[in-house]
Amino acid sequence: MKAVIIKEHGIAALVDIKEQTMRPDYIKVKTVAVALNPTDYDHCAGVGRVGGILGLDLSGIVEEVGEACKSDVKKGNRVHGVSHGANLSSEEDGAFAEYALVRDGHIAKIPEHMSFEETATLGVGISSLVKSRGADAVYDYHNPECAHLIKQHTKGELYYVLDCVSTESSFKLIAEALPETPNQPVKVVTLLPTGTWPRKDIAATAILAYTSFGKLFTKFGVDFPAVPPHFEFGVMFWKLSQQLLGEGRIKPHPIALRKGGLAGIPYG
Repeated sequence: MKAVIIKEHGIAALVDIKEQTMRPDYIKVKTVAVALNPTDYDHCAGVGRVGGILGLDLSGIVEEVGEACKSDVKKGNRVHGVSHGANLSSEEDGAFAEYALVRDGHIAKIPEHMSFEETATLGVGISSLVKSRGADAVYDYHNPECAHLIKQHTKGELYYVLDCVSTESSFKLIAEALPETPNQPVKVVTLLPTGTWPRKDIAATAILAYTSFGKLFTKFGVDFPAVPPHFEFGVMFWKLSQQLLGEGRIKPHPIALRKGGLAGIPYG
């Protein structure tokens, strides 16, 4: 089959590889649409497995359901899901291929009123919001006054932060937006290691969405064990997202379609 792999760190390429071996707790999907994420760039640049299949977000048609799967899907269903692209612990995981293996519980049927392209954007970013999608306020992080504006809007009482960028610059912005002297515990959750987090009085905790797959994996030189409660939460959330999508209470990200299919992915 055709797949986009990490040819070498920094270089992605479309190649022919062997189709994945079916696993009992996975669902094989014939991909129709995929979505690009910043993490795909990071994996290609050095985080992911050389030779591994890139990509996380996908939609398509169920080809085969593993014998141990409990998800309410069957062959022929239109679905969207997420795969652990360029996984150092499993060379066959990844979305940017003619077929993708999706962990049981991390897949949902596509509502009749939605397209493959729309739902392909939801795998990793299903909980991300902007103002047009329900956020109360939106600020441009390029604005040098961003931290001040956030502190002003929250009246100096910002206590819960999820940093979906998790770089040194985003850490600095958040640290400045938080209260100087908090009067209650502050929770900061990041998606990448916290080595450059600048505030010693407030702890930042890195939590990777990959733990929701319920499988051990290695990333950033760290071995992450399987965490059953994280997997159970992931399964619950995917079921909930299918319901909310069907009710129109979750809206997809605006999409920008690219030409070229899988062959166009290495060019962005």
